[in-house]
Amino acid sequence: MPVVAIESMSALELQRPAWEAIRSRIPRPNPYLHLDWLAPWWKHCGQGTVHVVRVDAPNTGRAIGFAPFFVRPRSFRHPFRTLSFLGSKRTDYLDCLVDPANAISFFRELAQHILTVPVSMLQLHDLPHESPTPRMLGDALGALGVPCEVVPGNPCVGVPLPRSFDEWLARLSPRTRRDIAYDRRYIEKHFDVEVAEFARPEEMDRALEALRTVYEQRWPDSASSLASDRQWNFASSVARSAANRGAYRVWVLYGDGAPAAALSGCFEGGILYADVFAHAPRFHGWSVGSVLLGRIIEQGIAEGWNEMDLSRGDEAYKFRFGGVAKRNFVLRAYPRGRLQAKIISGVHRLAESPLLDRVIRTTRARTPAQCR
Repeated sequence: MPVVAIESMSALELQRPAWEAIRSRIPRPNPYLHLDWLAPWWKHCGQGTVHVVRVDAPNTGRAIGFAPFFVRPRSFRHPFRTLSFLGSKRTDYLDCLVDPANAISFFRELAQHILTVPVSMLQLHDLPHESPTPRMLGDALGALGVPCEVVPGNPCVGVPLPRSFDEWLARLSPRTRRDIAYDRRYIEKHFDVEVAEFARPEEMDRALEALRTVYEQRWPDSASSLASDRQWNFASSVARSAANRGAYRVWVLYGDGAPAAALSGCFEGGILYADVFAHAPRFHGWSVGSVLLGRIIEQGIAEGWNEMDLSRGDEAYKFRFGGVAKRNFVLRAYPRGRLQAKIISGVHRLAESPLLDRVIRTTRARTPAQCR
């Protein structure tokens, strides 16, 4: 079965028709499997070498799947050459793009190809809980004698949306229901409140300017990736390309004409995937983030959305609004054998220790923000 390694983003762009044909057949597409997400990520954030794997059917030559990998020379936490997903660290859900009818053949061929790539480890973060990749690729690699492990990753939280706003409110605690009603009335007593929605391409400049204003007020000295120009250029590229296909929205809550809270996200398959969400500190006492989130959920229910995905992280506010945790997974494999697996696993355990984590966070805070 033919396997091709695509080693530049321009070469991957030529694969767009085949890529989109497979995307149209997967059961749960998300915005992060768009080339319009992955290509800007590589342009603005990528480090290393593109190594996207295409597997073709033997008789027809038709693509049955893509593994959107890149080779990373080293990680911030370890020095090992690693095969990872494009979009790592900045993306909530990462995965292979596989025609469901040919998944077994795809993962078998992919596993054999991985053995030919000069890397010390395969590390695939943020695999969604419904993905076949951890099990099927892990089994295929295991059959070749490659040590593998699947471990829990950071959860994402989604809010399932019912048919009516009252039904959604009934799912919340009495305290949260009271707060939602009270917070709306309270802020309107003190400010002239407007919630603006931006969706058209020609509106993106104004929307992104408000979004960045709120974000930088919220985290003025942050070493977070969104504080860097490279990451913001990535976010702007994604916003404009997704807006051109009608799949991007930004909501801004204004208080007396000033942006007080903002949320952006991509829309796909009846789900809004939230991306950036922030509020300005001077409006903190008026719960502007909660007010905006409640307004967006109410709108989503009226428009018939299935879910609002509140992205990675298990912050308490997500569960107050009816969120349900969705566990992501990490697949690690060690193509060079068990001894190297033990060495790398030991380095990982050391790297994940609380003491070293504090040292790394301190180091990051003292260096320019960038995609890692």
